[in-house]
Amino acid sequence: WYQRRVRGWINAWTDDTNTNYHFLVENSALRNMTDIYAQFFISPLLRQNSLEREMLAVQSEYMMGFSVDFWPEYEMMVGNANPESPYSRFSTGSISTLNRTDIQDRLWEFYDRYYSANLMTVAIIGNETLDTLQEWAEEIFTAIPNKEKQKPVFNQLPFPPGDKRYISRAIYYQPKSDKDSIKLVFPINIPDYPNLSYLTYLLGYEGKGSLYQYLSTRGYITSLTSSISTEAQNFVLVSVTCDLTETGLRKPKDIVRALFQFVKRIKEKGVNEQLWRENKQIDELKFKFKEKEDPAT
Repeated sequence: WYQRRVRGWINAWTDDTNTNYHFLVENSALRNMTDIYAQFFISPLLRQNSLEREMLAVQSEYMMGFSVDFWPEYEMMVGNANPESPYSRFSTGSISTLNRTDIQDRLWEFYDRYYSANLMTVAIIGNETLDTLQEWAEEIFTAIPNKEKQKPVFNQLPFPPGDKRYISRAIYYQPKSDKDSIKLVFPINIPDYPNLSYLTYLLGYEGKGSLYQYLSTRGYITSLTSSISTEAQNFVLVSVTCDLTETGLRKPKDIVRALFQFVKRIKEKGVNEQLWRENKQIDELKFKFKEKEDPAT
């Protein structure tokens, strides 16, 4: 209730390998709210009635996921991954998976295994000086136990190279939206992958000689985007998504063939210095003129 009294809020999210807790309050309440916030990590309660309430919230979010294309698409990727990889697990949770008699014990086990000061970082943003913020951080957060836990290591790749059980597969599904598309996903299975900005820029480039130009002039697509859809500890997923015309919907093999030919050409010709510099300039401009964001999001 305190964060509402000081016109604030608190929330959290979890992705493939990280969990993030954050809050936002008016600046005069920052010190007190930080102290309250830290207690969850220092001495959590994990009460049974709180667990039941949170399970209902998880179920609500799970059901909401059925109304958009993102979650079914994500779960299709997960469901077709190597079952030995943690990536293959059910990622959100639901009443049917969480409502178990030992859920409280399991949560305490999870807290003890992963919630250790040496595996955590904290950032405080406020109007106070850096010295003051550092002093607060040291006063408040040093009470979090350091159990000297090892950072989890995930050696099993979700899409092992050459294993056709998990790669070189075509999946068809009916989307919620009225848009037809083709999405190709490329796993890059290297622990310390390089900056892939140039690669995604080339794949999504719309100028002369681009994949977009080739496909759009033939009336196959209305748009083409390329991005890194997943970043994990030992792999990334680079995706290329084409929104299709009615003609393109009838020519999926031609579109896929053109994409692989384009990738082959990139590999054969290497880095185009002009396009590399152009991509570099665009990234620099995006950074320089980036709009101020809410620090808690």
